[in-house]
Amino acid sequence: MMSINPSKLDVVKKCIKTIHDDSPRYVQQVEDDYIKLTEALVDWMDEIETTVNELKRSNDNPSVSTKTYNDFSFIHHEFVTVNGSTITFQIQDGPIKEHGVNGCQIDDMIIVAKEIIESFNGKFPCDENASAIEYLDSALYSLGERKKNREQRGVEGHDKE
Repeated sequence: MMSINPSKLDVVKKCIKTIHDDSPRYVQQVEDDYIKLTEALVDWMDEIETTVNELKRSNDNPSVSTKTYNDFSFIHHEFVTVNGSTITFQIQDGPIKEHGVNGCQIDDMIIVAKEIIESFNGKFPCDENASAIEYLDSALYSLGERKKNREQRGVEGHDKE
């Protein structure tokens, strides 16, 4: 049978007594903290509601500018959807000769990026935009060379190396 050291038993008894004696104080502290947290959340929700209402009022006010900075309506490509400043690409799923054309290629994404930079460069020309356009042209050239190489090997449009 296991024997318990009396001094350790006394320590355990003291701990249990302290927990028992102090538990109402701890419970009260938890309740107080809960009330403070709830009040803070209510205040925060009131601030959010006020902000939302202010935003709604400003949207109803025609004097507030609602200018859209990114108008991509000039982008017209199959499998590319433009909605305001959002551009969505439906990417080709599977090799074309095996699945048909069902999405755009990486080349199309680069072309769209180039068109956007060309548009920006038309408004705010700079050397960096011109350089980016050159690099995108280089990327398109390289992808074209890759396609020619694959066509010559008879693997273009197939899931082959």
